[in-house]
Amino acid sequence: MPATPSKASLLARIKKLTPKKSDNETKKNEDIEPKKKIEEEVMSANDINLDDYSDDDEEVVNDEFDEEELNDDFFTKKNNNQKLGKTQNLIERNINNEDDSDEEDDAEEEEDNKKKRKVFSDETIFEDDDDIGTMNEEEIERIRKLKEEQDRVLEESQKELEEDTERQEKPQVMKDYIEHLEEQEDIPAEDVGIAGLTEDLSKIHERIQENLQVLGNFKELREEGFSREDYINLLKGDLSLYYGYNPELIDVFMSMFSIPETIEFLEANEQPRPLTIRSNILKTKRRELAQNLINRGINLDPLDKWSKAGLKIYDANVPIGATPEYLAGHYMLQGASSFLPVMALAPKENEKVIDMAAAPGGKTTYISALMKNTGVVFANDVNVDRTKALVANTHRLGVRNVIVANYDGRDLANVLPPVDRVLLDAPCTGLGVISRDPSIKSQKGKKDIELLSRLQRELILTAIDCVDANSETGGYIVYSTCSVSVEENEAVVNYALKKRHVQVVPTGLSFGKPGFIKVGAKHFDPSIKHTMRYFPHVHNMDGFFVCKLKKLKNGKKLSEEEMEKELKKDEVEKEKKKEEKQKRIDDQKQREEKNKKLLEEAITLANGSKQGGLELFGKRKEELAHRKKFRTTKKQEKWKPIHDSKKRKRNNRQNNYV
Repeated sequence: MPATPSKASLLARIKKLTPKKSDNETKKNEDIEPKKKIEEEVMSANDINLDDYSDDDEEVVNDEFDEEELNDDFFTKKNNNQKLGKTQNLIERNINNEDDSDEEDDAEEEEDNKKKRKVFSDETIFEDDDDIGTMNEEEIERIRKLKEEQDRVLEESQKELEEDTERQEKPQVMKDYIEHLEEQEDIPAEDVGIAGLTEDLSKIHERIQENLQVLGNFKELREEGFSREDYINLLKGDLSLYYGYNPELIDVFMSMFSIPETIEFLEANEQPRPLTIRSNILKTKRRELAQNLINRGINLDPLDKWSKAGLKIYDANVPIGATPEYLAGHYMLQGASSFLPVMALAPKENEKVIDMAAAPGGKTTYISALMKNTGVVFANDVNVDRTKALVANTHRLGVRNVIVANYDGRDLANVLPPVDRVLLDAPCTGLGVISRDPSIKSQKGKKDIELLSRLQRELILTAIDCVDANSETGGYIVYSTCSVSVEENEAVVNYALKKRHVQVVPTGLSFGKPGFIKVGAKHFDPSIKHTMRYFPHVHNMDGFFVCKLKKLKNGKKLSEEEMEKELKKDEVEKEKKKEEKQKRIDDQKQREEKNKKLLEEAITLANGSKQGGLELFGKRKEELAHRKKFRTTKKQEKWKPIHDSKKRKRNNRQNNYV
């Protein structure tokens, strides 16, 4: 069936068929009839529902035919079909006429556009050689100049547009910051509070984001007169203000991480770490403990695949540190990261182990549990008050192989016998547990890192000296800290490698990031890559460092200079011993010669009798030995009581004054 004409197309057709106004009334009357017919067609088109239209044979509704149908009582189906066919023919004719007129209009518009497009174009100038001949040289030159001027104006406008967009998109970080400083200088001193001038955190955060955008595309977005170092220094200051850190700590973090990772680390420190507990395998199993805690309304899950003893607590209706299971010693409140040093140490049954900084006892009791209460664990802590919690936890968890000690860890090598393994969870700045103790942000700095790194170096050397290199099952040292700074971790291990006969071995842990071999200008031993690091923004646990050392030989490892000094010292001692030996030989020869002379004299005195001479010689030797034995020295004064001598001195003073 042919397509139905639209209302718009029929109205356009009406306008074309409508003649212009004229004074001739006869002409008007002639044009009225076709106009009416087309209007009727438009009305009929309005009544057609295009959505319901289909390819099936349907009756076309038309107002004109409906009126005839009402007036004619003898209207039949045949007449209806005939009228339907007439209507369709009329519609097709109108559509064809409309298409022809549309094509003519399109052709006219295209010709007009071509004429407009060819003005001042190369096609009009050089379209035909005959046209060039008819134009003057001045006109050609004028047209060319006009074209060049037009191109120049277009280029300049395009450049201005690009510059405007760049100025709008380019962040003005340094300019805005300088304006902010100038505004602060204009504020009177009496308007400044005790805390000084403070800036809105939202503005600081916005400036940080813009600064990151500039540093990400520094070549194109940088402001003139400012270097990358200026932007980085501004970023450090903003991060320090926004997150509340000591500026020195921001320097430490940015020396370790990239700028985006530094921000991730700072953001992770603002989030609390999951609460974790460790099941005590000496008293219960993790499955049973989990079921009991779930029955008490505690929502929990296993910690992770790498731990067989840990549980992660989401929420609880009861205090975790006061349940009957806790009081019975079925579990210990312990951070997930503190499981790792004990797992790396991997103690065996019937071994001797030292925990050099044991309080409050989480790692100590875990070691005893892995050893199944066999062997001996020396749990030492330098703080007497902290040893109370250590003793309480060992009793509560049912540990029976622990000996609690209170010594300075640097003296343990002189106090305890050689052992198989040592765990040193060294005291540190705690830069990995900021989420638990936010005061570290402002209270710690580079000075604290330097002081604690010295203590850590002394402790790790003592830990190595406490281990027996000839142990059949052990000979291992695990060094760990809850700090992320390089000076407290890789630098300390590198120092131990130079001073003792040890090597870094794999920790045996299934996850973690390898330690740093190079940080800035600092280079460390390549074997330090076997150490493991854990970060809050990567592993969702406290920042931690774990290193496992194997002792190869007892004794100190000397440097080249110290070796040269030791060699020289040994040579001097050898020469001294050689001289003493030669002296003894010479003295023996002298004595033999002297005795020989004395024997000859004795023989002469005995009138040449050899037997009489030997008797006289023997008597002479006995006499000399007797004199030597009873040779007296300077006579010693008789001992007198101290108070007598004091009285005598006092009396002498009194006599002198008299």
